[in-house]
Amino acid sequence: MGWDEGRSSTVYGYRVHEGICPIFVTYAKSDDIDASINYEDRFISTDIFEWYSRHNVKMTDKEMVQILSGKTTIHLFIKKNDDEGNGFYYFGEVSVADAEQETFQVSEEKVEPIVRVMLRLKEAARYDRYLLFEK
Repeated sequence: MGWDEGRSSTVYGYRVHEGICPIFVTYAKSDDIDASINYEDRFISTDIFEWYSRHNVKMTDKEMVQILSGKTTIHLFIKKNDDEGNGFYYFGEVSVADAEQETFQVSEEKVEPIVRVMLRLKEAARYDRYLLFEK
């Protein structure tokens, strides 16, 4: 992204900076993952990816407004699971096809807002790479 080290250290899945937003997704979450970050991100097809914001986020929050505006360049990075280490596959630029405000069960007693975003890949994922995640 060309960001200085202070901006690139901790992204927590995504971050908007200077009109650019990288999104990092771990596709298959481990069984012992904390329920508060067990998002159901997934491919719908080779050119549509369903992605969830962090919990406790509303569509009207500043960062989400920037993502949904169409004025931010969004880059999608996905790794199959945490066993693959820190490396991610780059799926290229994506645009927002649709977004909805939803709720997320953070714990048994706590529900928070979350945004479900349908991302359209600028170029459809190669079928072999798509199958890597969908099998």
